[in-house]
Amino acid sequence: MRQDFTLYKRGRVWYGQVPDERNPEKRIRFSTGKTSKAEAIRFCQERFESIKGRGGTFLAYSEKWFTKDCPYLRETLRNGGSIGQSYMDQARSTLENHILPAFGRYRITEITAGMIEDWKYGLVELKGLSKKSANTYLSVLRTMFDFWWRRGELKENPCDRVKWMKTDRGHRGMLTPEEAYNVLTHPEYWGNPIAYLANLLAACTGMRAGEIQALRAMDFTETKIIVSHSWLERYGTLKDTKTGIVREIPIDPKLRAVLLTGKSPGDFIFTMKDRPIYKSCMLQNLKRALNRMGLTYEEQDERGICFHSWRHYLNSRMRVQGIPDVITREITGHTTEEMTDRYTHITAEDSVGLLEIQSVFMPKSPTNAVFQEIEVRTQPVEND
Repeated sequence: MRQDFTLYKRGRVWYGQVPDERNPEKRIRFSTGKTSKAEAIRFCQERFESIKGRGGTFLAYSEKWFTKDCPYLRETLRNGGSIGQSYMDQARSTLENHILPAFGRYRITEITAGMIEDWKYGLVELKGLSKKSANTYLSVLRTMFDFWWRRGELKENPCDRVKWMKTDRGHRGMLTPEEAYNVLTHPEYWGNPIAYLANLLAACTGMRAGEIQALRAMDFTETKIIVSHSWLERYGTLKDTKTGIVREIPIDPKLRAVLLTGKSPGDFIFTMKDRPIYKSCMLQNLKRALNRMGLTYEEQDERGICFHSWRHYLNSRMRVQGIPDVITREITGHTTEEMTDRYTHITAEDSVGLLEIQSVFMPKSPTNAVFQEIEVRTQPVEND
């Protein structure tokens, strides 16, 4: 059986050496005080088991974490799950920049809930980070300790007794039906027709920004949009939706026709220079259009208006118009009733059906110039 130590004799006494967990290139040497090799072996076995029982250093245990050889990643994949590359990169950065400097030298069994609490407070009070960031970094540490606890390396997870910091959820407001109608039926407010259509689709479907970026012509059926991907802007690639759920959303035929004009199946719908439109472009064009409509930037900020506000808008319209919550969740991709409640702002009259909600923004006759103008102006433009 392979030994975790080696022996050598100096004079009559046997000496042992074991790996230095803080520096794998070095070894720790010690005297066994024994002149018999058998007794020296027994002494080293007891010493090594004692050290092993106290756990290795955090630095040693975390060496491969959030890399391609991460044990947590392997476990997740074997269980049929997945972890995005963006999360892996951000978690590795958190580990290197914020966690290892605080805990790297300690054995994992020496790290207490009190030490983690002090570290958490220090992120906010000494480093000036937000409470939200502190909670994000704590979640990374919690993931690591939970893995080690489940694998039997720890008797308990110290993070389980650490409290999350209370944060003020950023207020996200929404436009009134009148404001939404005004800004979306006046293309002259919009300097970028592609950004206009992206906002129009968000209002009609409640799709997230990344889902709109990822939308391709092949994702349309005759009557619906199949929402199966989101765009990972940082890496320029597709990924699963936020919840991993594929959903189908009815689409008005007039809007479908405009979006698919000139598109091949593999083409992205909203492109700038042969790549999906930037989120910032969709948002900034919305803000400028609202400002031209008469809603100042200051009023928008005060009310918390953002691109995500379209999800709140559609969720509220569907609820007040009597569409069952289970259907609303299928459309918006919310996984719980709590999320549906959070996105609801009852401010408008009752109506029926998602397509009727969409029809508010559709041209009522061939003489209506809204889509005709957009069809003419929807050509590749600079990222405004």
